[in-house]
Amino acid sequence: MMVLRHGGGGGGFLAGKQVVPVDYEAEVSQRLLEASLSNDLKPVYECLADPFVDVNYVGAVCLKICKTEVILREESPSEVRVYCEEFRTDVTALFIAVHNGNVVLARKLLSVGADVNQQLFRGFAITAAVREGHLEILEILLKAGASQPACEEALLEASIHGRAKFAEMLMGSDLIRSPYCHSCSRHCIM
Repeated sequence: MMVLRHGGGGGGFLAGKQVVPVDYEAEVSQRLLEASLSNDLKPVYECLADPFVDVNYVGAVCLKICKTEVILREESPSEVRVYCEEFRTDVTALFIAVHNGNVVLARKLLSVGADVNQQLFRGFAITAAVREGHLEILEILLKAGASQPACEEALLEASIHGRAKFAEMLMGSDLIRSPYCHSCSRHCIM
């Protein structure tokens, strides 16, 4: 929905004042993203109550990720460094909820129509669940209808991060293609 708002103060539209178009749907949907990022459910529910909100809106926010680095030394003790980075990226409210491990918010967003299979720059929501170590959310997303490509990408993520329980759950979902070789009629390592 497009709304017009004038740039000046006062009551009505006055001659000489600039009228600026406002995309209210994008505005309320961006507020949903920001509320989801803060993990505060009250403003999230207020945004979800707005009939113009798009739960699958893709907008830019700053996400924080933590990385671990192991520095091996021969003659002295090894060192483990943990550092966090912030970066700006496009996300959906569901992706944020999953990234933050907010089970209640993830369930609520799915119940109002959030797309479990929406792919973003940082992958699918299920990929974020694996990357951030949220096993309960992984199970929720599988039950919500995560697609085969999303699950296969999540399996790669589980392998990269050494998350055996996640890989086991994904393999048991029947959404991972078997490495069955049709040319030699047996299972092959690809």
